[in-house]
Amino acid sequence: MSEAKHQAYPADWDDEEAQARLPFWKRREFLLGLAILLVGLVVYLPRLGDYAFWDPWEPHYSQVAMEMNDGGSWLVPLYRKGDRWFSKPILPLWYFKISFLLFGQSEFTSRLPIVVLSMFALLMVYFFVGRLFHWKAGVIAALVLGTCPQFFFIGRQAIFDMPYVAMQTAALGFLLLALFKYPDRPRWIYAFWIFSAFAMMSKGLLAVVLPASVVGGYVLMTWDWAILKRMRFPSGLLVFFIVSAPWFIFMTAKFGLAYPKSFFIYHHFERMAGMIKKPNNTFDLYIQQIMYATFPWSAFLPVALLRFLTYTSEDLLGRTRKNLMVFLCFAMPYIFFTFSSTKFNHYIFPVVPFLAIMVAYYLHQVTSRPESPVLRFEILLSVLIFAILAKDLVTDYKYLIHLFIYYYDRRLPTGVNPRTAFYILFIPMGVVMGLPLIRRRFTSTILTAFGAVVVAFTLYCNAGLIPKLADTFSQKILWEAYEKDAKNNEPVCEYHSWQRRSVSYYFKNKSRYLNSRKADSHKRFFRTPGKLYCMVDRSILGKLRERVRKDNQRELFIVNSRHPFTYLVSTEAPENQKHKKTDYLFEKEPLIVNRMDVDFENGIRLLGWEIEEPEVKLGTQVKISLYFQAMKDIDEDYQVFIHGDMSGNGGRLNGDHTPVSGQYPTGRWEKGDIVKDTWTGAVSRNLATGRMSLHVGWFNSKGRVKVTKGRDDGEDRIRIGNIQVIE
Repeated sequence: MSEAKHQAYPADWDDEEAQARLPFWKRREFLLGLAILLVGLVVYLPRLGDYAFWDPWEPHYSQVAMEMNDGGSWLVPLYRKGDRWFSKPILPLWYFKISFLLFGQSEFTSRLPIVVLSMFALLMVYFFVGRLFHWKAGVIAALVLGTCPQFFFIGRQAIFDMPYVAMQTAALGFLLLALFKYPDRPRWIYAFWIFSAFAMMSKGLLAVVLPASVVGGYVLMTWDWAILKRMRFPSGLLVFFIVSAPWFIFMTAKFGLAYPKSFFIYHHFERMAGMIKKPNNTFDLYIQQIMYATFPWSAFLPVALLRFLTYTSEDLLGRTRKNLMVFLCFAMPYIFFTFSSTKFNHYIFPVVPFLAIMVAYYLHQVTSRPESPVLRFEILLSVLIFAILAKDLVTDYKYLIHLFIYYYDRRLPTGVNPRTAFYILFIPMGVVMGLPLIRRRFTSTILTAFGAVVVAFTLYCNAGLIPKLADTFSQKILWEAYEKDAKNNEPVCEYHSWQRRSVSYYFKNKSRYLNSRKADSHKRFFRTPGKLYCMVDRSILGKLRERVRKDNQRELFIVNSRHPFTYLVSTEAPENQKHKKTDYLFEKEPLIVNRMDVDFENGIRLLGWEIEEPEVKLGTQVKISLYFQAMKDIDEDYQVFIHGDMSGNGGRLNGDHTPVSGQYPTGRWEKGDIVKDTWTGAVSRNLATGRMSLHVGWFNSKGRVKVTKGRDDGEDRIRIGNIQVIE
């Protein structure tokens, strides 16, 4: 049987001359590009606008574009009704503003241009790799890149990183084509200069530094100084400045030296030098981030890097110089970001496309060549690396989420546990990856099957996991609660140590910021007559209550406690919380189903507890009542925590709350008070079924309160009993 009968594509797809004679819409390059685009949109668009902006960058940049749109500005970024926003260039703001003009203003329309740019980046990588190596390698490169976690996470975030990386990748791709495929066609090298200018207008000087480091490293390794002539430096630089310089000149002319001093000096040089208080880390940070950023393809990375370069004189003198240049597109930015004294996890993002290219090159080679004597060793090594990384992610998925966020110390919600989904996806990945150990060949069928599971993983993360986490990283639910409760547009503030960007966006600059580190920041706001609202971190609600009570003679009541870290409070109790004192305050001890006798260091005794139903279903509500007695006058506000720990590390139900919904804070408890505190919470479907062990304790801004009488489990909490969780 002929080889042609085994082909899953037309025979003339491998005939470049035949392809060149066809109309462009019938050519292999166009048809495959269209397929990549359609599949990419199917994977990237679902639920794009169904969840809130993630703090801090999404609402921050979207607000700048929103205010530009509302103010009719195209050239001057506007933020919080001011025009001194100098931290980023203009091009991504134009994308957002155009989207707002065409489709209105929402989370979806802010993220839509980023998805479009993600598709552009995938198509560019497919195009470059197909032209430089082989069209099959180009398809594999698009598959690998589009399913790398850092790429698909950032590819759905309304931030500046994808606009920059898409343009930077396109620029370096055109440079590779100009030097190694079409050296006699000037348009390719001018495309490099034009897209470098677009990258400059997307992120700033990185668009100059990274290509310069790549070219500089190439020259030093090959001593090929003629490359500078082939890059047409004089005319190319002129094109670069014609495209990129006018906006920067305009901003400098309008604002004087204040603009270049802020944008170039402060936000570039001082940031890199570590003069701005930003996170730093050791050299190995980005090695770890790369392995998670490109998972599961990172399992092939060590072998791919070894195979991509021949490590002979040919790399410097012969046919594989283009491989060396691609390698440097990864290596030089990696070195640059490692040396930088400011290290956010996502800074390494520009290297991801070129790692994807090298992995794709390797996979194309192994699927095209006959049986290899070293293939088993390569696959065994890859399977072992995959197993190590998969175990990390099953154990704690924060390694994925930290690829693109800023709040690395923020706890992920215990009600969201992707462990089961990861098992369902990772086990088939590992099995398919290990098939060449049996067959001794890594066939196209095996690669297709592996790629299909990885696409499913990408779709799950985009449409399943990320929307569930958004409330943890946004204040939108507090804005929704305020809109529902406030009847007369009452004043609202936020009481934090750092201003939340999503508050500014969703409240449209209405919320007043009170710095919690300043002892008197609250006084003026809470002197305002009438009902007032405030967003405050759970851990410092007690401190704010004490200050407002002392300085303004007012009480604060919890309006909404859905956010995992922040309360919405007001100076008047909501109607649904205006309980009679007899509902929660008793003169003598009532009949309690589960009696206990536990004392805490804060002078509060746990008398017992009750539960509405001892057996609860996933996805329903659980209602727990706790009975406390004040053994002395309590002069501080404390919060109760309830932990429902599933056996076998099956997740946790978290019930942090203020007693009696804030109606009767502990700071007002008098000696002898017996208080009934009832908490109702949702039992997430992401929890395992089985026995749930219930634990109770107290905490405030200083930490957990110690147990002085009773069996402490070692975590300053007391185990009160068990309930059953069923499907």
